[in-house]
Amino acid sequence: MFILAAARVERPADVMRLRAELRSLCAPRQRRLHFRSESDIRRRRILSLLGTHPVQTSLYLCRPRGRATHARGRTVEALVDDLLTKPKTRVVFESRAERDRDDRRIIYERLAASGGELESYEFMRAYEEPGLWVADAVAWAYGAGKDWRRRAEPLIEKTVDVAF
Repeated sequence: MFILAAARVERPADVMRLRAELRSLCAPRQRRLHFRSESDIRRRRILSLLGTHPVQTSLYLCRPRGRATHARGRTVEALVDDLLTKPKTRVVFESRAERDRDDRRIIYERLAASGGELESYEFMRAYEEPGLWVADAVAWAYGAGKDWRRRAEPLIEKTVDVAF
């Protein structure tokens, strides 16, 4: 299953506090939190910390019958469609270097087809924007299932099954 996670924090002051607390969890010389690389003790600590913040995550789930790149495209489309129904907002996508152009193309096509717009969107490396770590943590926990999914559930606003 391919999971695209989008974390949302509404108030700028809450975003700043969340960023600071997440950065404080980084070990010396660690540039970012990446759930796949964290120990279970740290995973539990991070999920507990996230539960103290006003953050909500939407998960876009796709079960591809082929390459995951196609599933990513479908989930990005679904995310953009959802964003167009909300008040204008700043959106940060995790940069995947040269593959960003594929996401940019999908975003442009969805915006052009709908006549809608986003306030702004940009691509950043995960170490540049701690808010991206929230999406990573929740997606990992959801995908891991069982107790991890249970721990992440309070952070999940909705799940969207994306047709392939």
